[in-house]
Amino acid sequence: MPRHHSFDDRNLIERMLCELFPPEWLRDKAKETGLIKRKIDPVIMFWTLAIGYGTFLQRTLAGLKRNYESTSNLILSDSSWYYRFTPELVSFFRE
Repeated sequence: MPRHHSFDDRNLIERMLCELFPPEWLRDKAKETGLIKRKIDPVIMFWTLAIGYGTFLQRTLAGLKRNYESTSNLILSDSSWYYRFTPELVSFFRE
């Protein structure tokens, strides 16, 4: 009989991911790599790109921007979003 995943299983995965990438560590890495810019929260940016793309199949930068705005409760100008895709962002994700 197939096993059904419980709500606790999903919470466990979420907790484990958050333990691997705690907000303080993400913010420190954002500072070290020069990613920190006005308005953009590196923690929300990380989760939007790391999980938003694969899980929710957002295949456009505009779709990812909508996810970021929804999570952060901010409305970003297009330039505030698109100009974040920089070498610093690549360095941040490599860390």
